[in-house]
Amino acid sequence: MGEFPVTAAISPRDKIACVANGGAKAGLACFSIHKRKGLKPIMSKPIDFPLNQTTPAVGPFNTVSHSFFSEDGSILMTTVKGDPAVNNVGFLSVLPINQGRPGPYDSRSCPAGTAILFGSAIIPGTNKIIATDVTIGAATIEVAGGVGKTVAIADIANQDRTCWVVISPYTKSAFLTDLTRNSIVEVDPLTEDVKQITYLPNDAPGMIDLTAAGKFLYVLSPGNGGTKPAVVVVDVSERPAKQVQLFEPEGVPKSAQGMAMIL
Repeated sequence: MGEFPVTAAISPRDKIACVANGGAKAGLACFSIHKRKGLKPIMSKPIDFPLNQTTPAVGPFNTVSHSFFSEDGSILMTTVKGDPAVNNVGFLSVLPINQGRPGPYDSRSCPAGTAILFGSAIIPGTNKIIATDVTIGAATIEVAGGVGKTVAIADIANQDRTCWVVISPYTKSAFLTDLTRNSIVEVDPLTEDVKQITYLPNDAPGMIDLTAAGKFLYVLSPGNGGTKPAVVVVDVSERPAKQVQLFEPEGVPKSAQGMAMIL
């Protein structure tokens, strides 16, 4: 079912899990979830992504990014990065889910202005997502009929590698991070208007993964061998947003790549 899993999504509604693989056998595979029997394949064959990659994958270009279900669980979306240097445009894959069963085929589209789609977040109450893209910053994409259409693009000054996004339940706005910038950027997820840029008062070289809970953001600085990995806690209830804590988790090696919050 694949050799190099990179992202997974779970549907509470249908009790299924879908895993996207990178590497030489890039694609999607879905499984039923049973609390005693574990995972069982529910697709006759995986959905293939023809990325012409190796195992392990060499990136970040031309690799699988992020899989996630829509709010109602009716579709599974996956962002895939392209490689502009070889005229390979990234795409958004949309796989229909009907009564807990994935369809045999996905639909793929290349939203205008995007090329290297990375992290994404669903905009609650809409059929839109906000997706990061290192070539532009971020884009708001409307998904209908299996097709993604760009409706807004963020204009972020001096952005370099904007790759991660989360929507805060407190502010209803989206927050973006950049691997080479020690800051967080707040944008309106529907219009992509920049609300504020918060420069963080610490020595981190940049920020990657982040999550939101209540009025706080928890932002991961990956470390670079010289600087230790750290989690920065930011209070977004204030204007400007304010760093309130920084901690370096024990037992983490020289670098970290992702995190999740358990509530």
